[in-house]
Amino acid sequence: MKNRQLILIIILIIISIFKIKTKEEATEKTKTTARDPCIITSTVLYPFDQFKECIYSVMNNPVTQKEILESLSEYLQLYVFQDIVLNSTTSLTTIEVNITDEIEKIKQENITFDFDLHQKINDFMTRLYDAHTQYYKPYCYSEITFLFPFELMAVVNSSSKENAQENPLVFINSVFSNSTQFATDYNSVTGINPINFIGKQVQEIEGTDAWEYLVQNSDSVYSSKDPSARLNEYLSFDFSMHFLQTLPVPEKSNRTLRIDGNLIDIPFVGYNYLDFSSTDEFISACINGSLTNTQDLNENHKKYSIFQKQQQKNQNPKLKNPILKKKQKIEQLKKQFPKEKQDQKQKTNGAEIQTIFSVNNEVGLSTLILNNQVQAGILHIISFAPQNENAFKANIEKSIEYLESNEIGNLIIDLRSNSGGYIPLGYETFHFLFNDSKPPLYGNYDFIHSYLNDEMFEKCSKNQDCVNSQDNTYSPKSWWNPQEQQYQDISWYSPGVVLERGNVFSNYSNFIHDIADLSWINNFKFFDKNHTSILSDGLCGSTCAVFAEKIHSANLAQTFSVGGLPGMDMGFYSFPGGEIYDSDEIDYLIYFFFPDFGITINNMPLLFTSDQSVSFTYREIYPFFGSQQDIPLEFIFNPSDHRILIWDFSNSNDLEIFSQVLQYMPTPTPKPTPSPQSSKPENSKVPLIVGTSVSFFVVIVALFVGFFIYRRKKRIHTHFHFQDEISFSFSDDQAEISDLSQIEQISDHFVNNDDDKQKSSLLNPDQGNEVQNDQKNKN
Repeated sequence: MKNRQLILIIILIIISIFKIKTKEEATEKTKTTARDPCIITSTVLYPFDQFKECIYSVMNNPVTQKEILESLSEYLQLYVFQDIVLNSTTSLTTIEVNITDEIEKIKQENITFDFDLHQKINDFMTRLYDAHTQYYKPYCYSEITFLFPFELMAVVNSSSKENAQENPLVFINSVFSNSTQFATDYNSVTGINPINFIGKQVQEIEGTDAWEYLVQNSDSVYSSKDPSARLNEYLSFDFSMHFLQTLPVPEKSNRTLRIDGNLIDIPFVGYNYLDFSSTDEFISACINGSLTNTQDLNENHKKYSIFQKQQQKNQNPKLKNPILKKKQKIEQLKKQFPKEKQDQKQKTNGAEIQTIFSVNNEVGLSTLILNNQVQAGILHIISFAPQNENAFKANIEKSIEYLESNEIGNLIIDLRSNSGGYIPLGYETFHFLFNDSKPPLYGNYDFIHSYLNDEMFEKCSKNQDCVNSQDNTYSPKSWWNPQEQQYQDISWYSPGVVLERGNVFSNYSNFIHDIADLSWINNFKFFDKNHTSILSDGLCGSTCAVFAEKIHSANLAQTFSVGGLPGMDMGFYSFPGGEIYDSDEIDYLIYFFFPDFGITINNMPLLFTSDQSVSFTYREIYPFFGSQQDIPLEFIFNPSDHRILIWDFSNSNDLEIFSQVLQYMPTPTPKPTPSPQSSKPENSKVPLIVGTSVSFFVVIVALFVGFFIYRRKKRIHTHFHFQDEISFSFSDDQAEISDLSQIEQISDHFVNNDDDKQKSSLLNPDQGNEVQNDQKNKN
């Protein structure tokens, strides 16, 4: 018996030891998994230190370092500003960057981590202050963003609105994206609830006066040669969204802020657009590229990756524009953390902004109302890269039609944060709005000569299939001369002209032009300078910059800039550039496009080692008018006519901004406020209802009143409905018509027909809107 008990005890001890060991192994496995910093789920917030550890798990390879820099050098031979940036003092920012020397310096450095190699390239390219020309780290890095929980605003600390001398005061305007979801997630990671700080003043950031800190750090923004525009971008985006696409890892895991007199450490959190299951997977993605989906990176697989990326850009052209690409990431981020819903109507002290419609962050129409009187229409053009170009044009057209039909005489064109898009669409929109007959409509462009450009232009010009191909930069038929005659050869390119830029002489092409479809005609109204204003935050760029400068140079509008640095001039556009290309598109041309025509390019750049890329301005535009027509528009500073010192980029102060613009515009003749329901966007589910003229309504209403009185005298009480094709409703202050095409038919019927049987052809008791006797009495 005792032996049995002893055996049982021994068995129980063995089982216990096994269970303990198994539990220890599971715990150790969990700890190992938890220690892997690169286990990352997209759309989830993570502690700063975890992301930093993951980023610095990838070591630099000196051989790869040399290959990347050689590839970069070969692509940037196409950069049209490579000479002028050697020594440029024509804009507000002095630029002195020798690209060749910068690349050679990095080649000689001993660099430990892969990320630091890419960041050194970003650092020297940022000093170009050219939004079109940037280096993008491999996807494993560039899809990472460090988020700071506050969005800031500043208010002028002076009684002077346009020439404040003291530093503005800085306040916490909202949590990131004004999102309670973000605040909740941030609190769960850091233990800090950012909502508690909204509305409080920030006196210092990192031991420096808060405003001075913002100004100093805005130099890390590459999007403009205008320091005021850089400050606006930093306040709008980069302070709260630290994209590793071009920026370094923050030096600290937090920022120390003095808030209402108290020093508080506020941490960053990490956010990634990609998923990773391990450090090994992350390292492989950084070294080999995340688009290849294979470890076997021979030349064929690299080419397949090129094809993949080009297909993505064809499906989403915004990916070709670096700033639009950045904004697309911001949109994705803010969809993850949605903004709290706000009333579209801003109203205070008898003034209000009334939204008529808004479409897909592309086009919108609002009205500015003071004391129940419409003072101006506000045409918001948010982008020139619409999802549907025809819908974009239709909404511009219907906006102007709305302004005319409601006799709104002042127009404010809101171009804030418009980062550009399709240059022909910019010219077409200008032509539609102003129909300015003062030539030229198009800007002058040129290319810089390089061995790669020379070979591609020459070989394409000798291949008829290539010459006839569409959307091909290197086909001579893609370009027109100043007389708008299409070229058939490359006589405009070769031999070209010698120009001095940055104390260097280089060969450039002769001038060429774009061409646009000018069949889009404005049949409604045009605005002149006294009644037209352009509003910008200085970040109206690329196509938007060309559009705005064309209006300005033709003297067709006043210009206003909001925000920026007090006490100095500020421009109303940035990075007009000319046109942008990137390394992916060059690769596609060389490996896919030209071979389809039997063309082999010999001077091909060495492919990048991973999925990094470089974008660059490859043709430059010159000013439309003026004495500086030999200097690229990119390097000319044009100050705005007026400044508005408001630094709130959440749009909550739009009423004050537009009211300040209105002070410089004529006071319109008093008229009733039109209904905001009288216009719908082109891609809305409800058809667009366009307001008609007051006189037209008077005629229609008179016809109905006469008819109702006539019916009342005969004491015939009829409830009637109109067919689905048209409906009328009347109230004390508005009339809406859903289909104008049958107005004539119906009004003729009421005037000429008296027979109830004939009326039944248009009045249907089974459809439409019921009209009560008390409504008849009101009308």
